[in-house]
Amino acid sequence: MAQIISTHVGGLKGAMANGIPTGLDYDQVDLNSAEGRKEFADAVSGYFKDVREPNGMYATGQKNTRTGHLDALPVRDEVDVRFYGPRDDASIFDLFQYVDKSSSKNPTYKFANVNAASIIFEEKTVGKEARVRKVSAGAPQDLKSVTHEGALGIDDDTQRFDDYGVFEQNIQRVPGVWMDQYASNLALLFTSLGAGVNETFSVDLITTINNACNQILEDVGDLYGLSDSENFGLMYNGRDAAKVRQALVSNLTLANDNNSAKQLEFNIVPVKTRKIAAGGMYLTLPGRDIVDVEWDGLWSEYARNAHAGADDYIFRSRRNAGIGNVQQVRRLSGY
Repeated sequence: MAQIISTHVGGLKGAMANGIPTGLDYDQVDLNSAEGRKEFADAVSGYFKDVREPNGMYATGQKNTRTGHLDALPVRDEVDVRFYGPRDDASIFDLFQYVDKSSSKNPTYKFANVNAASIIFEEKTVGKEARVRKVSAGAPQDLKSVTHEGALGIDDDTQRFDDYGVFEQNIQRVPGVWMDQYASNLALLFTSLGAGVNETFSVDLITTINNACNQILEDVGDLYGLSDSENFGLMYNGRDAAKVRQALVSNLTLANDNNSAKQLEFNIVPVKTRKIAAGGMYLTLPGRDIVDVEWDGLWSEYARNAHAGADDYIFRSRRNAGIGNVQQVRRLSGY
């Protein structure tokens, strides 16, 4: 009986030789007899059985084979770790004045309110030097450089057998995760303000917003040199969208809703965000002393942990924000 399975992986012989290393050698097989054809069929079936089984002679997938496992496919769990947090709720950034301090060598940024009463003019006396006075008002608000750090540690095996680039995709998502967390930090500045910024609810939401805008203009209008046509930002949760929409539409059309006979008197820019809870809105005069200071943008650096057999991807950023004048903010509730 002819031997038709060789013990080495070589080229085919005979009419079917096409360069595929099956190891099948059928030159001596009698394909004209039933016995020969059966023997050849059994050999082909055995070959495919070897391919399918982990310990088969012709196991494929050598790309994923680890040292010491040359005769078998490695048996290991696939790890698919995904995290999300894209910057899709970032409208709150529009309420802050961006301050670029990336070129500064001073780790502290100070800003203070300066009003007209702080600027002193004096008559010049002939023959005498002009008197110079320091212009200041109130206590300066300090923002110090704060470093935020985060790291992803990915072991060697996980990287080596990651056929679909899952971890590379996750690394690319880090900036989105960071901005999402930072947006939450900005919202926390508003929600942490004391009761001193509360605006008493009056009649309806339209009246309350009008009162809040007037209060802000009375408090800081002269300080910032504002006109009555300034744009105000109204930060609210999506669950309160219907009430906000009803209030805003009165600015564009005649007041004909069932809840109010009044119109909104000020320019309101809606800022919808999930970062604050429903039932509490924040009206603010954007910018000015509500600042977002960036010392260094988000950057990453690579570190090798040889003892742990892992690569560490370390991300750092220096960025913080502050509300230097709480009179720019009014909290609305009870609507």
